[in-house]
Amino acid sequence: MDWFPLIYSLTPAERNDLLLANGTADDCGAAAAVAGRVIRKPNRKTALVILNQPLIPVSSSLFQQLWADSAVHVCADGGTNRLYDGVGFAQQQVADSAAAAAAVARPVAEATDAVNHSDTSDRIARSNPHPQSVGCAPSQQTISRDMYRPDVIVGDFDSIRTEVKTFYSSSPATTIVHSPSENYHDMDKAILCAVDLLSGVSPRPLGSAGSALVLDDVQFDKAALAGASIVVLGGLGGRFDHTMACISSMLRWTNAVGATVTVITPECTVTMLPAGRHNIVANLQAEGPTCGLLPVCEPCMLTTSGFTWNLENGRIAYGELVSSSNSIDTTTVDARHPSLALLTVQTSAPLTWTTELHFAHA
Repeated sequence: MDWFPLIYSLTPAERNDLLLANGTADDCGAAAAVAGRVIRKPNRKTALVILNQPLIPVSSSLFQQLWADSAVHVCADGGTNRLYDGVGFAQQQVADSAAAAAAVARPVAEATDAVNHSDTSDRIARSNPHPQSVGCAPSQQTISRDMYRPDVIVGDFDSIRTEVKTFYSSSPATTIVHSPSENYHDMDKAILCAVDLLSGVSPRPLGSAGSALVLDDVQFDKAALAGASIVVLGGLGGRFDHTMACISSMLRWTNAVGATVTVITPECTVTMLPAGRHNIVANLQAEGPTCGLLPVCEPCMLTTSGFTWNLENGRIAYGELVSSSNSIDTTTVDARHPSLALLTVQTSAPLTWTTELHFAHA
């Protein structure tokens, strides 16, 4: 049974305490997988994928921990712009914080003159539409783009800006993979590269029809990928067809490799839960209480605990009952860790587990 929390704010002692109280243990003091949502020893099987959608703040502890805990980092085409600009925005935050601190000891007029935003920083700020949701100062004194170089940039490159591609391709640390197929979305192209790297295989492109890899024909070593987590930043929001394509890709890769696939946006987290039993730990400092359990492609028979509205072998299906706008029952939190809520989900078919995300504590 897997544990599915946003645990980046928990100390090793807190994780051990929680796990021991529930019949399992994690004796590793290092950070565990974060939004891959599985509490386990860091097994270097976590991949971070960045899509061309609004990115969670690079300065947030969530992004910092996700990057640090991921063995593989992949940007999909225009998602590279998001990373490049996100780091630039975080750099501006550091500069602004330093200027503000220095201004405390100076007259107001001098302080006002000292804070100057360039046209470049204004453009970067416009590309990061959630500065009000950052909720924290940058966690590092220095942030540079060299600290956040992806392992792979993949796509047909119709979205990535020239100067961005030039910057990252200048380093041997980043592999550029041209994947021109129009039969697959950027998310599939990026996850394929991530899975390849996690499997010890060189990242493969999806080419034009009839000339390269056909994804449905690829066989993956599920044993080698056991326990893998794929964390996708972006993918939801914007056009409805893009959102549904993202859900389809989550299901595809959950089935294909048995990995835990989680999508994180500035507003929410979504994890694909396959059929079976799942023990969930919700970190109320960062997510919830609003949450939902939504079927994917067929009705689900569902038994739950820890929610405000629970089901006992109840049926959820589109056109019938769905567990949207549910909430976590905060009266059932662990007494030793009041920010953590324990929930269980038993489902007969795949579904998505979603929570709202709070960046004031992320």
